[in-house]
Amino acid sequence: MLPKYEEEIAQWKIQDEDVLSYALFPQVAVDFFKYRQAQKTGVDPAVADTGNKAYPV
Repeated sequence: MLPKYEEEIAQWKIQDEDVLSYALFPQVAVDFFKYRQAQKTGVDPAVADTGNKAYPV
């Protein structure tokens, strides 16, 4: 099952432990991955318009 989980979170995976976190706590892990990505990039996905590629400053 781990290879399947690894494919599902490929866009968020930074380290191997991310796959285990997703396998054990799928919803919480995805929320954390989104938060971690927002902190790293400085873009909050909740307010970004990715369809039009418009990001708040």
